[in-house]
Amino acid sequence: MGQKPCVVVSCPVMCYVDNRLIPSMQDSYRDSPALGVYLLAAHLRRKGYPCEVLDWVALPQLSLDQVIDQLLSYEVILLSANSLNWATARILAQKVKERDPRIKTCIGGPHPTCYPQSVIASGYFDALFRGEADRSAHLVYEVLQSEKQQQIPGLVLIKQGVAAASSSAQVIQESDLTQFDWRPAYDLIPDSQYGTIPVLTSRGCRFNCTFCSTIGHRNWRAYPAETAAEQLLYALPYCQKTRSKKINIVDNIFTADHKRILDLCKMLPGDDFRRRLTYDATIDDLRDEELLEALEPFTSDLLAGAEVISQDEARRIHKAVSPELIRQAAKNVQQYHLNYRTVFSFIIGFPWHTKENCLNTLQFITDLILDYGVRIYLQWYWPIPGSILWDELERAQKLRIDMVDQPGFFRNREWFYATRSMSPEDIEEVDERIRPVQIILSIRHGSQVRRPLEYSPPLV
Repeated sequence: MGQKPCVVVSCPVMCYVDNRLIPSMQDSYRDSPALGVYLLAAHLRRKGYPCEVLDWVALPQLSLDQVIDQLLSYEVILLSANSLNWATARILAQKVKERDPRIKTCIGGPHPTCYPQSVIASGYFDALFRGEADRSAHLVYEVLQSEKQQQIPGLVLIKQGVAAASSSAQVIQESDLTQFDWRPAYDLIPDSQYGTIPVLTSRGCRFNCTFCSTIGHRNWRAYPAETAAEQLLYALPYCQKTRSKKINIVDNIFTADHKRILDLCKMLPGDDFRRRLTYDATIDDLRDEELLEALEPFTSDLLAGAEVISQDEARRIHKAVSPELIRQAAKNVQQYHLNYRTVFSFIIGFPWHTKENCLNTLQFITDLILDYGVRIYLQWYWPIPGSILWDELERAQKLRIDMVDQPGFFRNREWFYATRSMSPEDIEEVDERIRPVQIILSIRHGSQVRRPLEYSPPLV
């Protein structure tokens, strides 16, 4: 059995290419490290356990066998997974257990939180953790390392494929946020491998969008503005480890509390944070001109989730948007010189979408770019496990959670077409109509913006 006490593993989203596992989707370009991994490592180290991080996302040159060889040197392996990288974590645990079943494995994150039976059924884990493990990481390690019996909120122990002890998901309340050390182990992040340094100034989300699987819907909890300023100042020197020298605020919605953000902006040194921050906002937030004026000096990139262009569709996905609100938001960011730094995201191919819906969206976003100079990210809808829409499709027997056990499940053509009403021919026609628009808009804007229309085509 391994000689090192503990390792926390960051698993990439992966797919098979020529029978080799390679990073895919967001992990193919490594924009920002998985903050949860570095938070857990820091908590364990502060409790006196010499924990290490194996960040496979940052080390794509490592083969599966090389990663397994490294993991075999540890006594306890802690993994984190959402449903996109669950297949990678599952394979790692399987290979480790085949080589040395004495090594203890535990997995946390959105996938085991929402689908504990999926983890139990795999047979490759000694435990899973449901919810937020910040305060409990050291207790989880102690239980796994010593095999002593101890009830820990969120921890589910597994014996021979059965939950030997179970618990509901652990949620850290807002009053608890400032009672433990929030500092991540940024020093463990590999140099020059990521685009940005992540900072988390709030947890959960105020909203309940039907396509989203965020844990903590309608349970938004924020650090005070003073603490958020401390977090950003703490992250600042570590920006030198990144390619862009910028900070990615990974809150689901950074701008949810306008007063908090206005107070925060007053605390940040302008020279140090000029165009340093990337973050998410709602369309409604962009109607607040005082907020935009305060954020402008600090903003590098701003993502605003519009997603759809009609109020009927907005009701279907629980979003407070309309064509008028979107255009007003675009006008406001243009007025405050944020238009070239703002990306409006849109989704086509929802289960109820027709070809006409998709082409209407294409026309709308084209006008938005030409009229206001904003940037657009357009993507096809993919069902995300843990979301309301996923649950509806699963009840309709169009999806099963065991589908995500396979790397690259998100490239499955049969699954892609089964979850929407559009025909393959209609999807192909929409795709063909979008591509020349991309080229025309890029020519129209020249070098003023970075690709005004970013497009993620189907099945790529």
